[in-house]
Amino acid sequence: VLDHVAVEYEQRKGQRVREVMTSDPVCVFETDEAAAALSVMAVSGDRHVPVAGTDENIVGIVSPPRVTRFLKLQFESASDS
Repeated sequence: VLDHVAVEYEQRKGQRVREVMTSDPVCVFETDEAAAALSVMAVSGDRHVPVAGTDENIVGIVSPPRVTRFLKLQFESASDS
């Protein structure tokens, strides 16, 4: 959605967010394992997945750069052991 809006900014700048956002996005909870977020990204095809707290309010977003940083840290930790 972000790429779509950014590329067509001039045509979309007057639209409301709800007109371009995913109406019912799949999310993960902050208590879920990292693999759950990766699974949602793979199955849904969404590059950005909202992360909800236990109160169901959004507390963050999982994105490809964040996944890359997470995996890098995991591999570095494993190689230090």
